Amino acid sequence: MLRTSPAWLKALLLGHLVSAAGSLAWLYLTLWLVDERGRSPGVAGLITAAYGAGAIGGNLVGGSLGDRFGLRRALAVSKALAVLTCLAFPLCPDALLLPLALLSGLTGGAGRPLMSAVVATALLPELRREGIALSRAAFNAGTVLGPPLGGLLALNHFGWVFVIDGVTSAVLLLVVLSWPSSSSPSGRCSTSRPPPPTPRSSRPTAPQAATRACTHQRRSGGW
Repeated sequence: MLRTSPAWLKALLLGHLVSAAGSLAWLYLTLWLVDERGRSPGVAGLITAAYGAGAIGGNLVGGSLGDRFGLRRALAVSKALAVLTCLAFPLCPDALLLPLALLSGLTGGAGRPLMSAVVATALLPELRREGIALSRAAFNAGTVLGPPLGGLLALNHFGWVFVIDGVTSAVLLLVVLSWPSSSSPSGRCSTSRPPPPTPRSSRPTAPQAATRACTHQRRSGGW
């Protein structure tokens, strides 16, 4: 399916792969807090737990946000906030690290179901299963490639981990913003439903009424 997929889907999958490969902040967050910010292991674990709680909450509410505000718009907002929170980590004061981690996890978690929903609703029903499978494959490939690259970055400077995370999220954001809302295999948004058929009147037309009258008269023996 990938070879015959529309250009917008290929670009979206590539952006998803790059974004997943760059999602490194949560992997190295505890080490960064202890080694770079001088936090105790207990405090670092609490901040990382706040990120995880936000990610769980984002996964739970992401779909409802897409239904309320639109899938493409909600995905773009979640990725824009993810970029800002990632870049804010190295500059954030210690007192605000926990709420920032919670917000970062929330925005990152909300993007996952929104991404799947964007792919599914833009494809024809018979192609949705393959589209979701490709989206998951792109995400899994990114999560495999990302940690080794993040380890190399952390050896030089921990701040690069957050910068790369933000930049890769920005790549996916640009793909979402540049994708026209009317782009779909059928040329329309697949979430729109066709208007219901106009009910036909149950009242017979004049020729039908005449035919029924003649048939009734024959059966009753009038002719």
